[in-house]
Amino acid sequence: AFRNPPRVRHFGPASTTMANPGKMFLGGLSYATTSETLQQFFSQYGVVDDAVSMKERGFGFVTFADPAVGESLAGQTFEIDGRQVEVKPLVPEGTKGKGKGGPSSFGSPSAGPSSGTPGKLFLGGLSYSTTSEALHQFFSQFGTIADAVAMKERGFGFVTFEDPAVAESVAGQAFEIDGRTVEAKRVVPEG
Repeated sequence: AFRNPPRVRHFGPASTTMANPGKMFLGGLSYATTSETLQQFFSQYGVVDDAVSMKERGFGFVTFADPAVGESLAGQTFEIDGRQVEVKPLVPEGTKGKGKGGPSSFGSPSAGPSSGTPGKLFLGGLSYSTTSEALHQFFSQFGTIADAVAMKERGFGFVTFEDPAVAESVAGQAFEIDGRTVEAKRVVPEG
């Protein structure tokens, strides 16, 4: 059930964050959560310019007209459609330490063990059935794995290669794992 398709469009925030400082990452969405649900829920905190649910991948985005609203919600967890949804600011790659760990950085302590480890990649869009062992098995085709962790209930995980150069070659690619498109992104440490 593993296949390595050609590179898939990158959904990272680097190209949109500077133009949308009020844009926030929402992690842990239910498959039932729609863009409309997000729009309605977050409008109680301020004017919402845009809300996008990537529900089939377990995450989404909300953009507030006033960036201060997003900043005030950063790091908080809300219950939406029965799931705990975490709000994080988007942090473009290469701007270390300017946020609290958005989808491109995941440098916050709650994001995973040993943030900032060379060779560590964030894996977004995992199936809730994907195990740490399955990640280890799949990514070992690229190099020796130091660690692999599936945060199954959250739809993401991490893989750490012993050789950071291997991680760099895998970063930015998308793979099909357990029937889901999984994106591998570099972990950018804070500070």
